[in-house]
Order: sequence, then structure tokens, then C-alpha cells
Amino acid sequence: MNILALHSKGVTAAKVSKLTNASKRTVYHVLHTYSKRRFGSGLSVRQMQTPKRTRTIRRRHYQRFDPTSCRIARRGKLKNRKIDGAQTKSGTRRRLSKKKGCKLLQAIGVPAKANLEEQKTFLETNLNPIIEAAKKWGCILYFLDSCHPVQGAFLTYFGCFIRCVLPTSSGRKRYNILGAYNPIAHTMEWITNTTYINSLVVCEMLHKLSALHKGIPIKIVLDNARYQRCKLVTNLAAELGIELVFLPPYSPNLIERY
Repeated sequence: MNILALHSKGVTAAKVSKLTNASKRTVYHVLHTYSKRRFGSGLSVRQMQTPKRTRTIRRRHYQRFDPTSCRIARRGKLKNRKIDGAQTKSGTRRRLSKKKGCKLLQAIGVPAKANLEEQKTFLETNLNPIIEAAKKWGCILYFLDSCHPVQGAFLTYFGCFIRCVLPTSSGRKRYNILGAYNPIAHTMEWITNTTYINSLVVCEMLHKLSALHKGIPIKIVLDNARYQRCKLVTNLAAELGIELVFLPPYSPNLIERY
């Protein structure tokens, strides 16, 4: 009732919001509800209605607003930009950008040395035909890659008066995984250790895959790591009848995506 009493005395909705510690949306809702039900003869909704000229300006701003012209500042805020010569606030720009479908997305990095044309050619001429042949069971396709997660605790913040001390592993102890993923059958073969991933481990994986698919052509897509391109690995693959397909330099990681 305080909202109605203040508004009936000629106090604007903005001042009513400050005096009653209520949001403007709540004040407008109360005034509109009571005015619609005809409670109180002194009530008027004229003060809370947006003037026609203001609505026209907002509509023109929305039509002429270009989200791509706004530069992203620190903490995801849009820098000042002018529309029709008038300075716009950050809240107005965020609202207009949201209506236009613009989102604040985190940027992702791409290796500067990557040759996109070479990767596109490899995808169209080499990789796609292999995938189509694997879908028709003309061969067995594997993506081979390794990852090295670090054994350790990922510490965070705690609400406490004394700093918490947690026992963790010392140094940079790693758990190495060499995995081979079949995207057609959605199966995974892997070899793990706590030492190193080298050419001997890759040869062990080739023997394992050859034993699983006897008499069936096997094609493995892998990156250009030295321990995978050495003569020991290539000669063994030729003996086992396995075709190694090496990706172009600086191509995206494979197994780490899964």
C-alpha cells in the first residue's frame, strides 16, 4: 500500500522504487494492476508509460544497431559506441546485442603455422575416402594418439579462517595413455604406463591391433610425432599390412578430443 499512497500524492514511479526499496518492475506491476481493477480514483499510469518519442528512438536504435561494431573490453563489457550521434550505455548495448542474437563467446586459439589449405585438401582427398570405405567395412579405421594427464590435485578456494593443506603427489608425475579409437564401431584400444610413450609402445599397439583384426586391412590415422614416424614403426606396419596415414603438420589433436 505504500506504493499506492506515494504514487497517489504525485511521486514518480522511479522515486517510489527508491523510497520503498522495491524494483521498478514491481512498482510498475502494482500500479498497473490496481489501475486496471479501478482501485483508487487518484491513480494514473501515465507516468509509468514510455513516451512515444522514446519508443521511436529505441526502435530506430534496434534497427540500426550493429553488434559487430562493438569492441569487446575487459570482463566481457562492450565499449562505448554511438548510435545516431547519441552515446549508448553498456546495458543498452548488451540488450540490443542479445536481441540481435549476439553472444559473448570465449575465443579459441589456432596454431599460427597451420596450413588450412593443406588440411582441407588432406580431408577431401585422403581422410574422407578412408572414412567412407570404413563405413562399408572395406577396412578397419583407427585414430591413434597419446595423452599425458598429470597426477595431482586441482586445488580451489575454501571459505575458512586457516589455509587448508592437502597432500598431493610430488613433481610432475604423469600417467601416459596411448589410445586407438575406432569411430565406426565406437571402440577404444589403449596401452598405459607411468614411464614414457616411445616407438616400442607404438609397436606394441600395432601388434595388438593386428591380432584383433586378422586378415582385414587396417588403416591408422596419426600425427607426426618422431616416435611414430621412425623406421622401426613404419617397417613393422609394412610387415603387418597396416597402412599409416599421417596428418598434416599442426592438425587438431585426435584422441584428446574424446
